[in-house]
Amino acid sequence: TDKYSMPTRAEAIAGWVEALLARKGTRGLFHLTQVGEPQSWWSYGTRALAIAHELGLLPEPVEIRPTRMSELKIFKAARPRHTAMKPLRLMEEMELTVSEWSFEVRRHLESRAAECR
Repeated sequence: TDKYSMPTRAEAIAGWVEALLARKGTRGLFHLTQVGEPQSWWSYGTRALAIAHELGLLPEPVEIRPTRMSELKIFKAARPRHTAMKPLRLMEEMELTVSEWSFEVRRHLESRAAECR
């Protein structure tokens, strides 16, 4: 509940990388992320499961127990708590479409629901 970032689909990252590689002379730092409000890992998981339930992928709602970074033994090294970035250069310089993260979650889960029918 205390680690915030910007959920981003791998397919979106791949598309942006292709566009960046195709553009000659591109230099510097580009943040390859979706847009929207930064999410805690808990809020992202909660929202994704709610959408999955809404689409019929889960028979009943699933609750996730909020967990603090300090409780996760897998992370031994100190990590920043807020790592959300904005893809301003992608949108402004490259004029690429960057969708909101929850739209991408819904789109992904809708494709999974269609496969299950």
